[in-house]
Parts: sequence; structure tokens; C-alpha cells
Amino acid sequence: MLNFEILCATDHKKSYLNFLWNSKNEHGVHSPFVFDLVTKCFYDTKKYTEYSILKEYRKSLLKNKNYIEVTDYGAGSKVFKSNKRQISKIAQTAGISQKRAELLFRITKYFKPDSILELGTSLGLATSSLALRKSKIKN
Repeated sequence: MLNFEILCATDHKKSYLNFLWNSKNEHGVHSPFVFDLVTKCFYDTKKYTEYSILKEYRKSLLKNKNYIEVTDYGAGSKVFKSNKRQISKIAQTAGISQKRAELLFRITKYFKPDSILELGTSLGLATSSLALRKSKIKN
């Protein structure tokens, strides 16, 4: 009988862990801080006007046929063989997606930081997401 009870308890824990792992909504969040962050930031579906600014900036980079010289202090590029690179090609392969840029904007909007330090930037898509909220600090 004891083995059966241990087995049931283990199955219950496994089931609960499986639920937490696969949970796709805020109902499994118990911390008030995290619940607020999830509901007011991560799941915020409002279409902010700043999103269109980010989208237009990305479009302008994708259309930009100019070349720039890049000094790479990291491991190097697996895509580019030369240090002279076309801006449109960099925009296609580097940087963050529109969805992540919007999330970065919402995170900075939510936390309202006085200053931000970004290490390592490419064409500034993430930087633009962080900076757009700066004008909203006084509101």
C-alpha cells in the first residue's frame, strides 16, 4: 500500500510540474509582482503608435543599399566573410524581430528605468525600442 501512495504522490507532482511547464497563461502565477508583469506587460495586446515607428525603421534599413565597414570584436560572422557589409543584408540577418522589439518597448514602458545600458548593438533596432519609451517617462 505504501508503494501505491508514493506512486500516486509522484504522479501528482509530475502532473503538476507538467502543468506548470506547459502553462501558456497567467493563471499559474502566484506572485503579485510577476502576475502584474505578465498581465500588464507580456500579454499587453494594445497596438502602440511606437510600433509603427519601429516597423518603419526596420523597413528603411532593409531598403538601405549603402555599405558600412564593421569592426567585429566577437567570434566573427558566420554569414558575412568581409568587414564591408551592406546595411540591408545586416538588417535581414542580424538584430531582433519586430515582435521582440515591441516586447522590449513594453518592458521599458512597464519598468520606466531612468537609464539603460545596452551592450553590443548592431543597427540599433533594440536600441530604438528602448529609446522610444524614454519620451514617455515624464508622463
